Formats: sequence, C-alpha cells, structure tokens
Amino acid sequence: MWIAYLIGEGALVLKSYIGEINEKEEKYPLRFVSQKESIWMIARAYFKLLMIYLAQKGIKIDEAAASKE
Repeated sequence: MWIAYLIGEGALVLKSYIGEINEKEEKYPLRFVSQKESIWMIARAYFKLLMIYLAQKGIKIDEAAASKE
C-alpha cells in the first residue's frame, strides 16, 4: 500500500484542498508532517545524500572534515 507524506508548511496550508482533491481522485493515504518534524526529515535526507556521495567518491568522513580545517 502506498502512503503519501506531505512535508513542509505549504502542505499544511493546503491540507484541506489536497485532501479534497485526493478524495475525488486517487484516495492515497495521506500523512501530513508537522513543520518541526519536516525540517528534521529534510535534514536527515540531505545527510543520507551526503553519505552516499562520499561513499561513491571513496571519501571517508574524517578526511572530509579534516580538509575544512
């Protein structure tokens, strides 16, 4: 089963409209994430992307941190 997570303030502002459209069309289970939680979800996603990038380039975290000093 699919679940659609709507993240950020824009989703919260448009929550009633999005829910109305969803009911008429696809009827996906929607989960609206609070503003505070959405910030951390986005931060974790960027961190994961950074880890993937470093792994593909063969760079260790310690090396990346040391190069900035």
